[in-house]
Amino acid sequence: GDSSAVAVGDGEPTLEVLDLRERVKQMESRCATLQRKLSSRPIVFNKPRGEDGAALDASSSMGGGLVLAWEPWLRGNLGARWAAVLVRLYGAPDRALRSFTAKLLSHGTWLRLFYAHIVLLYAVAASWYAQTTMDPASPLDALSMGVSHSVQQHAVPTLGGTGG
Repeated sequence: GDSSAVAVGDGEPTLEVLDLRERVKQMESRCATLQRKLSSRPIVFNKPRGEDGAALDASSSMGGGLVLAWEPWLRGNLGARWAAVLVRLYGAPDRALRSFTAKLLSHGTWLRLFYAHIVLLYAVAASWYAQTTMDPASPLDALSMGVSHSVQQHAVPTLGGTGG
């Protein structure tokens, strides 16, 4: 072999060993320099961004490369094929709703109109649930009154009240 790789009989390191030690010192010095440089910078996390520039999270992984939290469970229980189908079925409306939400958030007027329409819908629902009187002119109330009247006419007498 190589004469520089053979150790000298008096225990001194060979030329190759000395070169390797020098190289290790240089790499340790460079590593320490890079570590100081890295430590001097503030820690900042930037969420991954999609094609449209919107930040991605685990639930918007359709095309983002991230996995949905429940996708591994789905794959384990239903198999890869059905999991892929369900993830695609989930992805289309999810992307549409996220896009709609992003547009609402970027336009203050649209956002206020959206909130106003939600409040209006809750007010209508609350007034409908609070309605206690029946309107005979209303087809639903008329149907309801007719059914309850028919049930009362055809009620079977209970056996407990005959006393016999």
